[in-house]
Amino acid sequence: MLERNKFHCGDVRELSDQLQENTISTIITSPPYWALRHYGIPPSWWGGKKNCKHELITYEHKVEMYDNDKRAHWQNKGVSRQTAPEVWKKMDLGYGYCKKCNAWLGTLGLEPDFNLYVKHLCDIFDRLKRPLRDDGTLWVNLGDTYYTKSGSGFHFDQVRGHPEGKSNIHMANAIRGQGLLPSKCLVLAPFRFAVEMCNRGWVLRNVIIWHKNNVIPTSAKDRFTVDFEYLFFFTQNRKYYFEKQIEPYQTELKQQYRPNAYPDKTINKGKESKGGQGIHDGKRKREDFFKN
Repeated sequence: MLERNKFHCGDVRELSDQLQENTISTIITSPPYWALRHYGIPPSWWGGKKNCKHELITYEHKVEMYDNDKRAHWQNKGVSRQTAPEVWKKMDLGYGYCKKCNAWLGTLGLEPDFNLYVKHLCDIFDRLKRPLRDDGTLWVNLGDTYYTKSGSGFHFDQVRGHPEGKSNIHMANAIRGQGLLPSKCLVLAPFRFAVEMCNRGWVLRNVIIWHKNNVIPTSAKDRFTVDFEYLFFFTQNRKYYFEKQIEPYQTELKQQYRPNAYPDKTINKGKESKGGQGIHDGKRKREDFFKN
C-alpha cells in the first residue's frame, strides 16, 4: 500500500498495483508523446508472456554518421554508401522484440509504430480503472506529431549523445520512416488514443483545447504554427462527480422578464408580475478554457 501525501516515482505498471481499490477521485496526467523525446528511462518489457525467458532481437539502425569523428559524413573509409551500403555502421539502441513471445523492449513513447504506442497507453489506463473510484474522472493531456523523416522537433537525447550517432534525427527517421503514413502527415495519435479508450469502455466527455499564447513560431514554411494541445476528459460511468465550472460574464441586462410580466397579457389576468428572474454574472465554461 502506497503512503498518502507523498511522491512515488516508478513504473506506473508496478505502482498502480499498490493503490487501494476504488479510492482515487481524479487522475491528471500527461504521458510521453509518441516519437518526440527520450527521458533517460531504461528500457523495459511490454506485453508478451509473463513468465517467458525473453530472447531479444534488437533492431539496428543504419544511419549516416561520422567515422570516428573524422567528419566523413558522405562516405565511410572511402567506400560510397551507394555502392557498398553493407559496410556503413549500424547503431544498436538496445530496443527490440522477444523472438519467443513477441514482447517489446523499450520505453513508452518510443514504440516502432503509433499503434503499439496507443495500445501501451490504453493498457496503462485499464490498470488504473481498479483504483479509480466509480464516480472518478481521468484527464489526459496529449500532443500530436508529424509523420516525417525530417526529425523536426525530435529530442532523442540517447541518440544525440551516442558515440556513433550523428544527431537525434536518426531515431526519428527510423521510427517515422516505415511508410505507415504519408510523409508530413499528422499522426493523429491523440485521437487514435481517444477512440481506443472508448472502445475499451471509457466515457469521453470532452475534448478540451489547451491554447498556448506564447509558443515559438514554427520554422516550417508550408503549415501553421501549432499553438495548442488536447486535454481528454474521461469517466468510467455515466454518473460521476462534477462541479459545474462558471467563468466571469458581464452583462448590462440585470433582469429577465417573462411574457406574463406585462398588464396587457391575459396569461396573468392583466396583472403585472412581481419582477423578473435575475441573471447570474457567469456562464458555463467552453471546451477551450485552458489558456496560458
